[in-house]
Amino acid sequence: LLGCLSRFRFLLTGDIGAKEEERLRQESPSMPVDLLKVPHHGSRNSSSGLFVSATRPRAAVILVGINPYSQPHPEIITRYRQTGSTVWRTDQDGTLQLLLRPQGWSLYASRSNTLHRFPTP
Repeated sequence: LLGCLSRFRFLLTGDIGAKEEERLRQESPSMPVDLLKVPHHGSRNSSSGLFVSATRPRAAVILVGINPYSQPHPEIITRYRQTGSTVWRTDQDGTLQLLLRPQGWSLYASRSNTLHRFPTP
């Protein structure tokens, strides 16, 4: 789901893999977003370099718990961080709450009780 609320742009990918990422990228070669739900829990079968470059998320959220699949994969986390994304993981940060305001948006992490602000450009 690609959406926009006022000036806040987000992409909620679900469990898409490389084929679906490529289709999205072909439809919109440049689709920068403020917030991206990282595809497929940060597995190696998603978040291609081209997809990450096309989305350039300010915040990359990985919905993941303890699992036997080594998700998220360290290579994927590095890929997002190299584009300047702040990476949030529910297994480490706990429940994440998105707050939208006219002056910008914020993510609240329950485990650390911290609020990270993203001002509106």
